[in-house]
Amino acid sequence: MIALLAVCLLAVSVTAQAPRPCQSPKQWEGRVFTVDRSKQFERYGKISYDEYAPRFRIIEEEREGSTEEFYDRLYLHNVGKEYSLNLKTRKCNVTSLTRPFRPFGVPPEAKFTGEATIGAAGVPGESVVIENFDGEFSDGDKFFGDVTYPDCVPVANGVFSKEFGFVMNSFFDINVGIADPMVFVPPPECAGPVTGSFRTVNVLVFSLFLFFCFFHYSKRKEGISNMNRLQFPQLGKEYSLNIRTRQCNVTNLTRPFRPYGVPPFANFSGEASIGATGVPGESVVIEHFTGKFEDGTYFFGDVTYPDCFPVNRGAFNNEMGFVMETFFDINIGIADPSVFIPPSECAGR
Repeated sequence: MIALLAVCLLAVSVTAQAPRPCQSPKQWEGRVFTVDRSKQFERYGKISYDEYAPRFRIIEEEREGSTEEFYDRLYLHNVGKEYSLNLKTRKCNVTSLTRPFRPFGVPPEAKFTGEATIGAAGVPGESVVIENFDGEFSDGDKFFGDVTYPDCVPVANGVFSKEFGFVMNSFFDINVGIADPMVFVPPPECAGPVTGSFRTVNVLVFSLFLFFCFFHYSKRKEGISNMNRLQFPQLGKEYSLNIRTRQCNVTNLTRPFRPYGVPPFANFSGEASIGATGVPGESVVIEHFTGKFEDGTYFFGDVTYPDCFPVNRGAFNNEMGFVMETFFDINIGIADPSVFIPPSECAGR
């Protein structure tokens, strides 16, 4: 009997320790970058989100001198209507909102899949811990999401369905609560019976969007390609050891070295907060830089503020195409200098 009780208590303890979906703030405001690949649609704008109703509003940010269309969109899922106001023509369209509401936080049916640190691990103000969830809605649509730990503030989410394709949102500069409840009142131009289209891209949020895409993609690709690579630009050599077969290849390293931080000739192009703005431990400020190397290769990079820890970097040229790398769980310094010694399987090569 005592043994049975001990087993039951152990089971309860293990169950209690299993990560469960957290509850994200139900009302907040910030900025959002949305990409819908199936429709070749991109949107960057201010967002007000109310999950209680549910409803949300996105006012797309216009660019000076742009000839593109920009919209103020109000999604009232509680009444099944979408209001879409063209910010240039001031023409408003109202349509029925038939697609289901998807929470931008963590759905109750989500499953915890892991966590990572953006920025420098353990450095106050220079990092934020994010938790990763994924799952499937009752109608079969699949989703994933990233939120801060422990307060569950949305960082990114994505939904895939056969009907609507893949849609992903990345969130920045979030403030919990709604400053003005009137934000959910339709514009006066929409006083009668409400649609739209838009396309704009902000380099900073696009790079961060790719950051979260690659993060989730890499998690799902774990175990498919396991290589131990050691690059010596100063010697012009690259060692590649296949972790499974233990086969080592040594090749000449001809491409130039690119710093993972900010090159000295980079141009500052903006900043944003990942997580809840101004909440200690729940956000990190990212600065964005772009530029061009001497050989004509274009680059961008995101780093934490103020200490400039790498978050991601990307480069593009006609020869190699587009390459992007993202960084997590950074610790300053080298714990073991022997990490730069080629593996034994590569000896003499």
